[in-house]
Amino acid sequence: SLAAEREWYATQRREYGLVRDAWLSAGVACLMIKSAGSYPSFPHTSDNIDVLVRPEHGPAARDVLRRLGYVELRNVEEPQKHLFRAFHGGRCVSAIHVHERVAWFVGFFDDDALWARRRRASDDPLVDVPAPEDTILINLAHACYENKLLRLSEVARLRHALRDCAGALDWAYMERVAASRGWLDGLAFMLRLYADLEAALFDAPLLPAAVVERCADALRRVDFAARRLAALRAAPAVDLPLDLSYSFCKRLYYRKILADPARARRERWCDVGLTLLWGLKLKSGLRPQPGMVVALSGPDGSGKTAHAEALVAALRLCEIKADYVWTRGGSTGLAALAGRVWRRLAAPPRPGPLGTRRGGDAEISSDCRVAVSPRPCVPASAAPGGDAAPPADHLARRRRRLGHPLVRFLWAWLVAADQVGTHTLRAGLPALLGRVVVADRYAYDAAVEMDASLPPEARWSRLAIAALLRLMPRPHLAYVLDVAPEAARARKPDEVWHADLEAERHAYRALAERFGLRVLSTAVVMAYMADFETWLNALFLGNPGQKNVPDPAWARGGAPWRGA
Repeated sequence: SLAAEREWYATQRREYGLVRDAWLSAGVACLMIKSAGSYPSFPHTSDNIDVLVRPEHGPAARDVLRRLGYVELRNVEEPQKHLFRAFHGGRCVSAIHVHERVAWFVGFFDDDALWARRRRASDDPLVDVPAPEDTILINLAHACYENKLLRLSEVARLRHALRDCAGALDWAYMERVAASRGWLDGLAFMLRLYADLEAALFDAPLLPAAVVERCADALRRVDFAARRLAALRAAPAVDLPLDLSYSFCKRLYYRKILADPARARRERWCDVGLTLLWGLKLKSGLRPQPGMVVALSGPDGSGKTAHAEALVAALRLCEIKADYVWTRGGSTGLAALAGRVWRRLAAPPRPGPLGTRRGGDAEISSDCRVAVSPRPCVPASAAPGGDAAPPADHLARRRRRLGHPLVRFLWAWLVAADQVGTHTLRAGLPALLGRVVVADRYAYDAAVEMDASLPPEARWSRLAIAALLRLMPRPHLAYVLDVAPEAARARKPDEVWHADLEAERHAYRALAERFGLRVLSTAVVMAYMADFETWLNALFLGNPGQKNVPDPAWARGGAPWRGA
């Protein structure tokens, strides 16, 4: 909706303003290379904001972003390009692609001239944009050599640049820049194609006839480009975005590399080999990444599910292979199956399916299931003809069911074995294979529930807790979401809470101290998500496809904490 777009525009522009001010304070100039200066000149509809900085300012620009809390995505980088994202409350609020040159693996422009000719956008003091000639060159090259697709937005930018100069464009400069990097034929093709689109879409064409004729002459010497233009013209109607053909654009791309006069012959062939290998890697979808397990533990009502789902969404947005895993001792895996069999055998023969509830952090474990009957349910604790007593909580019911020593022993060891096996198969093994697993509940939660369910004298049953904590796969990062009992009750007023919430809270804190878990207060829900870039960056320390020399921050073991 329009309101949502306005909100997103304001959010991105506010975040960029903070970055720009910090850059200027550090002596870093910046240029928005995709903007044409048309209203609004701030490119809020792009997947990310493409910003050019001078190569000598690149390290300083990246350090500023890290200090502001941005995540550096080293898994999707290209040579002299660095992608950063900022998250607040688990939501991405800014994505900035820092370029040290305008290139798509190989150079296309005169970067010194690009900087010398830049100008301030007329509608936004935060935005510096390229000169109209450079705007045309950048957008046409991006459409042809990067996207292989011409979009309406690029057509609009070109038309704005043509109108903005009122016929005073320096066409000789544009041809000279393209010829100096070997892509004059690509420029001629894109301009000639734009002329046809302009004639079909607008009443008054702005591209000079002399330029159109020079482009047509150039294409007569490039047969495959002339044939592709004729094929596009033969379409029954203009359909944007316009598919330029992957194979055709790749042919133009490698023709440009081999014709680049700024590169020596040996360098050109090296560029061909490197870009070909990179393209094959991208098409294959092979993006190795270091795996890890992130465990979120805590009492019911602490927000584990909300945090885990937000975290998985953020990881996937950053193109990290991430999985969400939920488990609960006695409610999943073999323990749940055994519980269902036991209840079926022990239950009296009466109709009605078994019902369960599970949702977010309000899950009810397998030993809290109740029979659903067509007739009204009468609580067992209700006195005949009297008021019903409050329903028993799940902890009290479990303690009653575990009254027999043998039942306690079997239950404890079954849950422990199931938790070890489940976390090994669903968390530990995927992490070894390069997945990032976010666990909504972990073995620590099972240990706390087992400790609360077993009487102190059940020595042999309690040994299962020690075995579980010793044999479980260790998570790479483990958090305890700490919540006050009254806050948990307020979040879920319909829940039947047990009376030992404070003891449960202390049990989680004791586990955190013993195993080095990070305790995060949920007094301010989701606030800690603003700082998750520090450990998120740890995912990229072992990036095997690194295209840039790592900054000193990575040699120190990752980016600093916000405000450090």
